[in-house]
Amino acid sequence: MAARPGTLDLPHRAYIEALADAPEGSAGWHAIVAGYAALQLFESWMEGGLGATAPSMLDLRRVRRYVEIVPERHSDRRCLAHLVDAIEGATVGLRTEPRKVESTEVGQVLASYAKLLQYDAQWGLAADVHGTIVEFAQRTNDVPRLLDAMLMLGYSRRMQGRFDEATEAYAALRVAAMAAKDVRYELESYLSDAKVAIDRGNIPLARDLLDRTIAEGRRSECPPIVAKGLADRARVALANDDHDLALACLYEALELASDSLGRERILSNIALTFAQMGLRDAARDAALLVAGTAQDRSTRLTAMVNLMELAHGDGRELVFEQYRRDLAGEELTPYLEVIYLETCVAGLRAFGRGAEAQHAAERMLEVAERHGLNEFVLKAEELVRDDDAAPRVATAVDRPPTSRSITIARAITEMRIAAGLPG
Repeated sequence: MAARPGTLDLPHRAYIEALADAPEGSAGWHAIVAGYAALQLFESWMEGGLGATAPSMLDLRRVRRYVEIVPERHSDRRCLAHLVDAIEGATVGLRTEPRKVESTEVGQVLASYAKLLQYDAQWGLAADVHGTIVEFAQRTNDVPRLLDAMLMLGYSRRMQGRFDEATEAYAALRVAAMAAKDVRYELESYLSDAKVAIDRGNIPLARDLLDRTIAEGRRSECPPIVAKGLADRARVALANDDHDLALACLYEALELASDSLGRERILSNIALTFAQMGLRDAARDAALLVAGTAQDRSTRLTAMVNLMELAHGDGRELVFEQYRRDLAGEELTPYLEVIYLETCVAGLRAFGRGAEAQHAAERMLEVAERHGLNEFVLKAEELVRDDDAAPRVATAVDRPPTSRSITIARAITEMRIAAGLPG
């Protein structure tokens, strides 16, 4: 959500604006109120010397009441309750551990809350909390947490579409990383600048930034940076319709990535690239591998949506319906939910189930409007307006794949078979 012009620069203004937009008395509204109160309590604790001066019992009870009003099913409730408990436990006279350990725990809980907000695509609130973590990390001289919070602040601003503020955040991260002699986060700042360039449509600048950062990552023997850079270089290659180069970048990134979450996301992008190349069997193998082995729930569910799309493209209605029903029972992020609903519309209309498709289109519009996903609002409006329309599907490239791409496809098939997953 963009800041409203003409308003005062109030502390935690993102929360005030979110409250104004949320239906009063709803679960989301109560979660925003509780989060706002918990942040105020955290800042009071921080200003009081990180627990040297105790917050009043009245303040603690007040915040607990706000948290208890949040429905138990809401993901924020448990995290906010933990935050209040940590603040109380890190206060002189109540704590039993050394203050440094407890202060670190409070910061960890606040960072977990910020990640929950990101998961729910509440980017303005997430940026607000990450900004608070930056101040906390500066006071506690926690350099790793400082650098990570600065990176996440820029990421949240970028996801809001506030590119100038994201660029400022990444520049500040670069300065802090250089002062700390942390090469990885310095290179992360350049990778993030490249993402902003991609979002702005400046592909030549993004390509230049990525090529230089990948080269520096190789010189610095920093495989995580090279892997991330290659994954984004694949996006640039796709923007230039160079699918073979994109696939080669992604496969090298897969070999370099050490963390499971990163590998899962790269595999998911490999599946999408195969689909765009018309290599549907290879796309299915990659998506099955992600859906069957991914530890990250969001990545696994994304793979299931991709498999659903492949099923309706192949005319396999029973397989399409099985994935559609399985996903209907899952709690999805707003972005993934609109992708899922868009895929439902395409498949249901392809199979002649017009009434169900229309309901999915209307639901897609409702979700997109509620979460400010403007790109999908426009798509959904068109789908609702024209009940014969189907979402536009990118056509596969008409040139044959190179031997390198075929070799990668075989490698992915072998990985699927080694994982014991049926084709």
